[in-house]
Amino acid sequence: MSDGCCCGATKSNPCVCMKKGITKCSKSEPKCPCYAEKDKKTFEKAWDVVKEENGSPCPVCGEYTKYSDCPKDAPDFVCPTCHETLMDEDEGWREETEMRRKNREIAKSDDAKIARWLKNTGNAGTPYDDYDWDGKVLTVYSGDDVERYTLADLKEAGAL
Repeated sequence: MSDGCCCGATKSNPCVCMKKGITKCSKSEPKCPCYAEKDKKTFEKAWDVVKEENGSPCPVCGEYTKYSDCPKDAPDFVCPTCHETLMDEDEGWREETEMRRKNREIAKSDDAKIARWLKNTGNAGTPYDDYDWDGKVLTVYSGDDVERYTLADLKEAGAL
């Protein structure tokens, strides 16, 4: 098994590629399973399957918690019960959770807008293999070419 994968998986938390013994990831056809799943927007679901098998003790109460059961917007890894308690009792925790929830919703919205822009008007209709959006820079992969667009570029082009 390789030490890591394009998706960020490690030996201690392997992904589909690593479990299948794939040592060289490819964003071009034929795509490795991680890129293929990411391309289909099911990467998160596939990662959830991997995480479903793993977990650790909640640092607050010690209860073993699967990573997939940890509240997505929690500022740190805790079990759902401790998260609820912290939401009620800790204003900082509650504010951080709400900020993370809003940011995740904005990112989903931005991702949909970017995908639509790439499909309809972006890249002058040139097909692309994949893209990554980190909230600041859009990186578009097309064959061996890589193009980067800043947030300002995307706003100017009407993508966001």
